Amino acid sequence: MKDKILNWYEKYCYDHNIDSDLFDIESEIDSNISFDENITIIEEKLKCLSADGTLLKEQVKKEKERQEKEFNEKSKLQECSLNKLFNEPKIIGVCSDVNEGKSMTLYYLIKFLKDNFNFKLFSYGLRSSVGEQKIYSIEELEKIRDSVVVLDEFFTLLDLEDRKKRRDIESTLRLIHHNNNILILAGVPENFKKFISAKLSVVFLKRITLGDFINGSRIKNICVNYSGIEMGSSVLDIKINECLVFDGKHYSKIQIPYLKEYDTKLENVGICVPKNVLETCKEINVESD
Repeated sequence: MKDKILNWYEKYCYDHNIDSDLFDIESEIDSNISFDENITIIEEKLKCLSADGTLLKEQVKKEKERQEKEFNEKSKLQECSLNKLFNEPKIIGVCSDVNEGKSMTLYYLIKFLKDNFNFKLFSYGLRSSVGEQKIYSIEELEKIRDSVVVLDEFFTLLDLEDRKKRRDIESTLRLIHHNNNILILAGVPENFKKFISAKLSVVFLKRITLGDFINGSRIKNICVNYSGIEMGSSVLDIKINECLVFDGKHYSKIQIPYLKEYDTKLENVGICVPKNVLETCKEINVESD
């Protein structure tokens, strides 16, 4: 009789979308009464528990715990993979179209590094302060040693449009590497000229319009060689809360959480603000007169 009741219970839970682990069915089985009587009693208890939401609440709680556990496990794996990317001097690129989460990716990487390491941080172009030393010139950049350096919109500091300065910029990048620094360059696809992209050891890619890359650049090749479901004929369509990472050998995806404290766009005021209804009526009256 026990097996028959258990089979009935599994089917009941399936039909009513109830997690069978939330109710101790075996403790409810009474061997002194018939199968039908057991079913009647157990079903009434299940109805009562479902009616007051007990089973539903337990189910929601259990699902949240499962999701939290899964998130923590993924976070640990993500931290392990990111740790390997910041273990030696190198140049890292963060590339995306405009307004596709490039800066949020930078702030996430900085937060990750601060949570896991002790280091000196320098930056150029970041709108929000993250407790770093800000720099404003090439001269300052070349004096930095043993640090992490973040250049947001790096092309405004490194004048890449002037071909005559290319040798100077290459010397600067070589010196930064020699001085034991990790340099993070963030920009849009057209900012990564061939000689810059050739020096990237790691690339973080967000949503990108492929046509904006410079033909023949290494970063474009890294992008178009990816054959994941996000790759289209004209766009690499990475979600705003994700990032595609190429470490020089393999591709992987990481989660980029939304960090409200670093969302500087929240301070922007509306450009076209709806008029007050009363003001609109007054204007109409004036025009009528």
